Amino acid sequence: MYSRGDGSESRIFIWRNRIKMEDYAKARDFTECLVRMQWWRMKKNKKAAYCRLFTQCRYDYLYRSALMVMLPPRSCHWRVMW
Repeated sequence: MYSRGDGSESRIFIWRNRIKMEDYAKARDFTECLVRMQWWRMKKNKKAAYCRLFTQCRYDYLYRSALMVMLPPRSCHWRVMW
């Protein structure tokens, strides 16, 4: 990936989410960018999971609870609905 100019190369291996660096000084910018991207991806996934969970619970639970309120007392019709 990087060349020192003397014919030898400094390489970065990514294996099982671990980074092995042969030349840390030249790979520092790349690894910092990679860590920042992983942090941003984690943050976005966490936010999306919370939004997805909240949306499902909100609509599903409110819809079912509204149906239960509309049913007459001692009614068994809710067992047929779901």
